[in-house]
Amino acid sequence: PAISSWDLELNSVDTDFDKDSADEITLQYKIGKGRQYEVFMLKEDCSTSITDNVVTFTSSTSDIEGDTSNSNLQVSVDIEMSSIAASNIWVNGTDSTDKVVKLCAKAQLVSGVRGGVVKELEHVIEVDLDFENENNFQTIQNASGDL
Repeated sequence: PAISSWDLELNSVDTDFDKDSADEITLQYKIGKGRQYEVFMLKEDCSTSITDNVVTFTSSTSDIEGDTSNSNLQVSVDIEMSSIAASNIWVNGTDSTDKVVKLCAKAQLVSGVRGGVVKELEHVIEVDLDFENENNFQTIQNASGDL
């Protein structure tokens, strides 16, 4: 049967920067069922690699109950907190005296036939790590496009 859906939607971004957390950022997407996808974690410009292996991630898909056209795509991001100060995702925030974690999650749906990107979604995430209070999470940019 033909794959009909080219859906690519970001449903949620959750953060957990507790010291015992295995994954500091979790992104949930809805994608077309059976579609090939690629995920990248990049610097805030959405094109530059993150240095020093400070970020690792895994991705997996699962069925959506009652939706035969789409699947859930979960991306779990682990940030090596002991190495973050030397990385290129530890940058000045809105107030130049504050440092924040800022990175870009890029998800792509890829054509299996042509091998090209059919749909892409970029999402810049900024996290203000306030070590005295609960962390302040803020999304600063969301851009998507059909290619």
